[in-house]
Amino acid sequence: MDSSDKSSIKENLIVGTIKSRYGEICVDLNLQNVHIDKNRVGNLYLTNYRLIFIPKDSNNKVNSYTKIHLGTISNIQFQSQFQSKKTKEVEIEFKDVRPNMKIVGDDLNAKFDRFKSYLLHYAFPLDYAPPNIDKRVKEEYVPEIFSVSHYKHTPYKDEPCFSFDMEAEMKRILAPKAGNGSENSNWKLLNQAKSSDEYSICESYPSHLYVPSDSDAFLLKAVSYRSKNRFPVLSWIDTETQASITRCSQPLVGIKGSVSHDDVTLLETIQKLNKNSLKLYIIDARPWKNAQGNRLRNGGVENMDNYSFAELQYVDIDNIHVMRESLRKLKEACSSDNPTNFMSEVENSKWLEHIKRILRAANTVVDRINNKSSVLVHCSDGWDRTSQITSLAMLLLDSYYRTMTGFAILIEKEWKSFGHKFGQRCGYGSNKELDERSPVFLQFIDCVWQIMIQFPTCFEFTESFLLAILKHLYSGKYGTFLGNTEKDRNKKYANKTRSLWNKLLRDDVKIYFINHLYNGDLKHIIVPAPFIRRMRLFTTYYCQHRPNRQPSSNQTPFWNALFRKKLDFIKGRAESLANNTNKNRYSGPAKHT
Repeated sequence: MDSSDKSSIKENLIVGTIKSRYGEICVDLNLQNVHIDKNRVGNLYLTNYRLIFIPKDSNNKVNSYTKIHLGTISNIQFQSQFQSKKTKEVEIEFKDVRPNMKIVGDDLNAKFDRFKSYLLHYAFPLDYAPPNIDKRVKEEYVPEIFSVSHYKHTPYKDEPCFSFDMEAEMKRILAPKAGNGSENSNWKLLNQAKSSDEYSICESYPSHLYVPSDSDAFLLKAVSYRSKNRFPVLSWIDTETQASITRCSQPLVGIKGSVSHDDVTLLETIQKLNKNSLKLYIIDARPWKNAQGNRLRNGGVENMDNYSFAELQYVDIDNIHVMRESLRKLKEACSSDNPTNFMSEVENSKWLEHIKRILRAANTVVDRINNKSSVLVHCSDGWDRTSQITSLAMLLLDSYYRTMTGFAILIEKEWKSFGHKFGQRCGYGSNKELDERSPVFLQFIDCVWQIMIQFPTCFEFTESFLLAILKHLYSGKYGTFLGNTEKDRNKKYANKTRSLWNKLLRDDVKIYFINHLYNGDLKHIIVPAPFIRRMRLFTTYYCQHRPNRQPSSNQTPFWNALFRKKLDFIKGRAESLANNTNKNRYSGPAKHT
């Protein structure tokens, strides 16, 4: 960027009392007296990280400012208004639940081309080079997203980076429970990184995988029978019963009904590792019709005549396109100016119906594991619905994942390491591949919130922790949700961005997320009621930009404060009683004889 087109941020201030973030620069392009959303007039500022709107009547009150992370922008329409080429309009569509925003005004008309160029570049740095860049340089231009710029200027570069260790986590899972049995030898580490070509077996899987110990003869032959080479691997196991959760993608059955005897042998081996059950339960996340339809694209579902040791069950979770449309309808309901039909519009979106089905699927896995049976979960490619089901089931089964650190580990493991395509599903830095976007991870967080409502003492964290994660899912400040695979992130962003967990799990930050109702001694399995009448709308998230649709206030801090006061009172009473008891026991100095 030309020096005349940006202003350095002195004393960490962008404008007024708004502080900059490390690496944030303000474009010398503020728009005066523009209108947003028709009835709001003020000044609009653009940085490489945010759009900041300061209303005319703000009186320097920061809470009246509108601050928008550029990473949340899904699409931008630049158009002429009322068929007049002189009057310009910008309409911005968002990935999160913020309603669309329109910008008009004389200053926008005058600076339209420059504003368009810089907004496109900073909102979609992977697609648009900086304005005014030399054509020869443009051909060699390497995009720099904000999270990289932020990390370069942050003082936290020397802090120990939060790093997920698959091998360490799997050793924790495979370790025998206190006093029961020896170390599990049924499963072994398969390290893709040891080969000359890392990730040569499956590019979208993590480098460290756990497979049956006695699978050398057929494992690699079975790999190609599963979509994208995502063959069955271990996610979690109950070491007392040997009931396991494994995950994979759909089999490549096709119209001809192809079968792989090596795949059959691999699944049968997984079933036989559990001596407590004669069945391996295959949970297909898709509706039956969708699974069968995939045969036309060389996919499909297991022919159970070949898998006599297994039982197949469909759990009817719709695909990414249905979920994207459902969220669109929910956003319309939550942002509508007419609240009369709010509840019916929420119902028509079918969002809560989808949430219910995902929870029900997780419960199905938990029920099988609780009955000492092993489960294999897959959808089509095994990185969307599969991640939803396995991670939620593990959350219900394993109390460690209900702690703050454990929850971060769960996301790193079942979502990031196993190849949920955050890059495409969230579309950070690009407005291409719009058809690949979908709120799959948002649905997972919503499901967790539903479980927390039903089990308020079983989670170390509050909804504020979930809201912080969702905020930075799109913000672009951290590198946590960049890229599509572990391989992708290691190549592009390793040691170049800061982890969100370094921020949220810091002692001085995590205190704001502590659930004071949490009972860490409750380590039992929890099973939420997956009924539509028990589903609630996560209003503090979905209605955050419509205060009149939210509860009057977030009640969690109130109840936490009340609980702390009650706890302090009980402790005080206990100490008082103990002191009185000690006084009564004291009978004066001993008599000398």
